[in-house]
Amino acid sequence: MAAASASSSSELPECPVCHDGYQEPKILPCTHLVCKKCVVSWLHKAGVKGGCPLCRARILPSTSRGQRDLDTLVNDLPTDLATMALVDSHKTPAV
Repeated sequence: MAAASASSSSELPECPVCHDGYQEPKILPCTHLVCKKCVVSWLHKAGVKGGCPLCRARILPSTSRGQRDLDTLVNDLPTDLATMALVDSHKTPAV
């Protein structure tokens, strides 16, 4: 019974890029989940034509105008609210 109630951080989903618990997980067009900060960091390094850090599929539309649009474009990617809620529920201490 005690083992069933114990939770560890290894049970939480983690970002495959930074290996931490997701912080604002973004759903990429290829359906991979990556933290917003990881997507932004990856695209700043790889450039606007950079693809998914996992499978290299295109992330941003080909009409992207440059680095300054990256934050806005990444903000427009859908956020996985279910994963975010799961991670947040483990951050909140039990009463």
